[in-house]
Order: sequence, then C-alpha cells, then structure tokens
Amino acid sequence: MIGSTLENVFILAVFELLVAGVILCTTAAALFLQKDPSARKPLKLVSAAFFLYSAHFLLEAWVHYRNLSSPATATLTQGWNFLAHSLESAAFLSLALAYLPSAIVRKFNGRFVWISCAVLSLVLAVFYTAQQWQMETYGRAVFTSSFNAALLAGAALLHLRDRGAKGLFSEAPLYVLSLVQVLQATVQRMGASERLWSIEQATTLVGLGLFALVVDRRTRNLQLRFFLRLNLTFIALASFLILIVAGTERREYLQLAEIHAEDLSEFLRGHVIFYHNQGMPPAQILSEPGIIRRVTSDLGRLADLRRVRVGIGNWHMEMELHEDWTISHQVHSGAAYAIARPEERGRVATLTPLPIISAGTELGRIELDQGLGRINARVAQQMRVIFLAFTITVVVAAVLFGLTVQQANKTIQKQFEELERTQSQFANVERLATVGQLAGGLAHEINNPAGIIITTSDYALRQIENLHLHDSFREDLEAIRRQARRISNTVGGLLAFSRPALLQKRSTDLNAIIRQCLGLLAPRFHAQQIRVEDRLTEDIPSVSADPDRLEQVIVNLLNNAVDAMPSGGTITVASFRSSPEDRCVTASVSDNGRGISEQELKRIFEPFFSTKPKGQGTGLGLAVSYGIIRDHGGKIEVESQLHRGTVFRICLPIVEELHGSF
Repeated sequence: MIGSTLENVFILAVFELLVAGVILCTTAAALFLQKDPSARKPLKLVSAAFFLYSAHFLLEAWVHYRNLSSPATATLTQGWNFLAHSLESAAFLSLALAYLPSAIVRKFNGRFVWISCAVLSLVLAVFYTAQQWQMETYGRAVFTSSFNAALLAGAALLHLRDRGAKGLFSEAPLYVLSLVQVLQATVQRMGASERLWSIEQATTLVGLGLFALVVDRRTRNLQLRFFLRLNLTFIALASFLILIVAGTERREYLQLAEIHAEDLSEFLRGHVIFYHNQGMPPAQILSEPGIIRRVTSDLGRLADLRRVRVGIGNWHMEMELHEDWTISHQVHSGAAYAIARPEERGRVATLTPLPIISAGTELGRIELDQGLGRINARVAQQMRVIFLAFTITVVVAAVLFGLTVQQANKTIQKQFEELERTQSQFANVERLATVGQLAGGLAHEINNPAGIIITTSDYALRQIENLHLHDSFREDLEAIRRQARRISNTVGGLLAFSRPALLQKRSTDLNAIIRQCLGLLAPRFHAQQIRVEDRLTEDIPSVSADPDRLEQVIVNLLNNAVDAMPSGGTITVASFRSSPEDRCVTASVSDNGRGISEQELKRIFEPFFSTKPKGQGTGLGLAVSYGIIRDHGGKIEVESQLHRGTVFRICLPIVEELHGSF
C-alpha cells in the first residue's frame, strides 16, 4: 500500500495528469484525422472532457508541488476549490454526453450543443451557490462527488441499454470513475484514511488505464496507437521508479535522523531511569531542569527535530519547537497528546519509539517527531530534474519511434496497395475468363436476332417490290424492332454486370420501392393465382440507393418468384433491421415454389446461367441484380431447397446518421 506522503501524493497527481494528457493528445489527433461527421462529434466531446480533466489534475499537482517545496501548508482557496470541482464535473459532463445513445442526440439535432452548454452552466451555477452557502467540507464533497457519480453511472447505463453487452468494455471506465467519486466522498468523511486514500488513487489509475485501452481499441491509426502505448509505458515505469526512489530516500533520511537523535534518546532514558530509581515522582522527573536544558539544546542542534514526547506511567511531557523558534514545555497526566495532526501529514514523521525499561519493567516510552522540510525540498528538486529528463526522453523516443513506425506504416500501406492491385488483376482475369466462357452463349443470343432481322428485312423488301403489301411491311417492322430490342437488352445486361454503373444514390424509402413494385406486378399475380404476404417493418431507416436500379432488382426477384410457381403459390416480402447496431437494412423475397438444387445454387449469379426452361430466360436477370447491389455497397444472398421454395435477401447500407456514440 502506498503511503499518503507529500512526495507520493505529488507523484501520483503528476502520473494522473500525464495519463490524462496522453489520452487528450491521442483523441485530439484522432479527431483531426477523422473525416466521418458521425464519428467526429463523440471525439470532440471526449477531447473536451480530457482537456478539462487534465486541467483539474494540473491544478491538483500544482497545489501538491507547493506543499512539497514550501515549508508552509498550501491549500486551495474557496475560489480555486470551486474551479477544481467545476473542471472535474465539466469533464465528466462532456464524457457523459459522448456516451449518450445516438437516438437521444438525434432527437435534439442542432440544439444538442446549446442544450449541453445550458446543462454545464446550470451545474456551475449550482456549485457556485453551494460555495456561497459555505457548506462544510464533507457536505460539499458529498454533493459534488454524488453528482459526478450519478452523471457517469447514468451515462453508462444509457449506453448499456443502447448497445447491450457489446458496450460493456467501453462503459467500464465510467463505472470505475463513478466509484472513484464515491471513494472521494468517503475519504473526506472518514478523515483521509490511509487505506481508503490508497484505494481511491489505485481506482483512479485503473479508470484512466481502462479509458486508455478504450481509446486504443477505437483508434485505427497505427501511429496513434503506438504513441499511446509507448507513452503510457514510459509514464508507468517512470512513476513507479520515482515512487521507489522517493520512498527509499525518505527511509534513509529517517534512519539517519534516528542515528543523530540516538544520544538524546539514551540521555532521556538514562535520566528517567536514574530519577525513578531515586524515588522521584513522574511529574517532577518530566520537569527536571537538566532534562529540559538537554531537550532544548538538541531541538536547536539536531536538524529538523520538531517535537520530543516522554511518557512515564500516566504522566506525559511534550516539548515542541515552533516556527518562530520558541520552545513550549507541557506536562500533564491522563491520555497522551494526540499524535495525529492533519496539517502535519507528510511534513512530520515519528521516529521509532524507544521504550524505557528498568528491572524488566517498562516505565514508559520516548518518541521523537522529525520534520521533513529538508527532505521534501530535496525530493521536489530531484523530481523537477527527473520529470524534465523524463519529458525530454519521451519526446525524443516518441519522435524516433514515430518516424520508424511512420516508415513501417508507409511500407505496409504500399504493400497493401500492391496486394489490392494484384487482387484486382486476378479478379479482372477471372472476369475475363467468365466472359470468354459466355462468348458462345452471347453469340447464340445475338446471332438468332440478327438472322431474324436479315431474313425479315429481305422478305419485306421483296414484298414491297413485288406485291406492295404495306400491312405486312408494318408487321415486319414491328418484328425488327422487337428483336433489335432483345439484342440491346442482352448486350446491355452483360455490360451492366461486367462494369460498375453510375448510380444516382439518395435517401430512399425501401418499403415504398417494394410496394411500388408489388403494384406494378399486381395484374400478373392475379392472373397466375399468386398470393402476396406483406411483412414490411414500418420504422426501418432509409437506405442510400438509386431508386430506379433498386426497383429493377425487386421486380426481377418478384418475377423469378412468380416463374418458380407456375401453378400458383405464396410470395412473402419482408423488410427489417437485425439490430440497432446493424448498419444495413435487409429486404427479402421468398416463395414456396420448386426451389433450386445445391449444384445450381452455386452458379445462380453467373451471367447466362438460368434454371428456367430453354427459351424462357436469358440468364442475365440475377447477374444484373447482383451487379447493382454490389455497386450500392450491399450484398445479395440466396437460400433454397428443392420443392420447398427460395428466399432472396438483399442488404443495403442505411443513410449515415448525424451522430454516433463513442
């Protein structure tokens, strides 16, 4: 357990300041690199939170440094105390807002920033009022800590409700920091218990460490993750090293003080035993002029010796050297003087008590209080040097390692781009192979219409020249037009599959497109005795899509479902969103027709492959649909069993939300 000495308090305050500062630098850099508006808003709030939290730790470290380097006790004035509480609570408020579910933030839309500022102003006004009421220290600590704990825990619970078990890792720091606030109020109430203070400091460091892990997990940039991990490692090692060095030097100083005060302790013990054996009463022994002269002399001679206490039975004597170099002498009976003095915590240490034993009986004990002003000033000076050297080392190491990581990152990025180009080349080769495989079918599809066009044209020309059959001429022209359109559709479908299309994407209501397609095909459903079941979910978000191309896909899937049920059946159309975290909306078209075999299912999206009887399809419908959904950034899937039906599912990305939870 770490003791609450001045140097330990200062080291831990600086440790917490550095960790919060590193998290601030990382989130600020991530905010600068982030281009997605939905991800920038929570990053802004987190950066603001740790800016305020770092300012809070800086204020605490400044006060602790003054305590360490100055002989007088430094405390926060009422104004500075108000500022410290305000900075901490404002930081927690910003952090809580970053964790708010996106649905709540969207409800306020553009007023979100103004509402946040109003809430922050209200909090600061309440704190200021509490300060003006001059609440007692305990009441003020309970008020502010309870507010902060409730704020963090409430934000964590809302985030848990929105994200479920997936958000537990991100919420863990909020729960830990909320526990810290409860511990702070408890420490104030119980008089800064050593054990509670240690638990509070350890919990604070755990909370900051967990948040650093959350930031590391959320950060995609390799250099930022390296910067965060490197600096946290350096900070932890340096702080633990400084704690060990400071503690060791403190112990050595106290051991040296005990050696220097050994003559005084032996003098007092010998005189007490001598006068006691002479039968002198304890009160007279403790007031004996020789003892008083020797203690007075050593209080001025021994460095930083502050107080001498001697107890004999129920009588106690205390001589103390005050700041104005006056020495007081008090003798009383009853309970000993209270040793615990809150204002001297970390400034005065009690040396190892020396028992007074005569003839096997303990008569009393001698206690010496050693001032720590010199060792504290020396430790403060050493810490300035250590932290300055540490800062320079970290900056140099971060720059050197950062350049190395940057070079490695460029190499990895270059290799990744080369791999992407290689994969793209393989994909193009495979696509060319597929197109080559389809050349025979394409020639067949084109040659037949071309032959019909040539034959009909020749026939029309002969009729015009010989028989003047104008009606037949018109019918032949209609045949020419139909076959020409067939050629155009076939070639156009192949081109739509083989190369990306230019889409006119916009916010689109998927349900409206599906209902529009059902209306277009309603006459065919009625003619072939097809029943349609509507299972569309009404509150699904809009998708980013080209409505005309999306309609083409839905119509094609519905036509295929009708073709799979020549004797009638049921088509079920549905739309849904799997979960609030899912970034896409799914639409499905299912039938209870003849189904597709497992072998055919593997080739279902290949151009010119069709499960329909010869002459009833070109085999381009699903291939074109696959290309359209692919160009939308979505995916299309199929499940089927023979004689049980087929289900086609298309997944389309939703329109980007205005705000995302951190």
